Amino acid sequence: MDYHPFLLCCMSQPLLPFTTDSCQTYQKRSAIPFTFSSFWGTSVPCIWIPNTCYTLICNLTKGYLLDLPSAATPRELTFEKNCYYFSIIFFPGILPSNALKNTSILLHTLTLSPLFATQCSLLLSLLTSDYLQLPSPLVRQSLDTLASSNGSLSIQQLAQHVSYSERHIRRLLESSFSYPPKMLNRILRFQHSLQELLKMPNRNNSEFIQFLAYSDQAHFQREFKTFTAMTPRRFIQFIGQNRLLSSIEPVQEA
Repeated sequence: MDYHPFLLCCMSQPLLPFTTDSCQTYQKRSAIPFTFSSFWGTSVPCIWIPNTCYTLICNLTKGYLLDLPSAATPRELTFEKNCYYFSIIFFPGILPSNALKNTSILLHTLTLSPLFATQCSLLLSLLTSDYLQLPSPLVRQSLDTLASSNGSLSIQQLAQHVSYSERHIRRLLESSFSYPPKMLNRILRFQHSLQELLKMPNRNNSEFIQFLAYSDQAHFQREFKTFTAMTPRRFIQFIGQNRLLSSIEPVQEA
């Protein structure tokens, strides 16, 4: 089963490796996609950016779970110094079951080995459909269509494209993301701008406006600040100071 490459890229938190220590990342791109990361906390606040993905983070040192559903606003998270964490980011539309969010299940699995590669293998054997709510084909199709449009389609246009009623599409998407489809569109459009910015940080704002259908520079800057708590210029300065573009580790593919 193919997964939209843009949505796969959404399964990352670009600031995480630079507010934590010894961050390792592994992404499973076939079957059911997950992104796994392990890292040590530094007590430096991390901005967790909206990305349409559900995330679970285990503190393996102190034995607790951070349950992070897809949200419409950035979060400031602080990972405790000298604590070891393991995060699971699910492909957009995939939701963990209540059973999986039982701390003891994840802790038992992740503490069977101290090695990151082995922990990833153990989790892959655990993360089956018994522990997951997978998106319906219609939700997958709707996500792919919205992603391909850079988040510029209205829900009415989306409903016409997939040949279902607007009310039905709204209900399906809200059940997967807990916010209105209009907000989902805004986040997807922002994610496009974020991914382009990470590739080409010196690009002029006007190019983002043209490419992503923002109405003007003020609109682009306002939306970017809504989802990162920073202006585009401040974000570029931040990643430059932290050498984000040159230091980020390549994602491993299965």
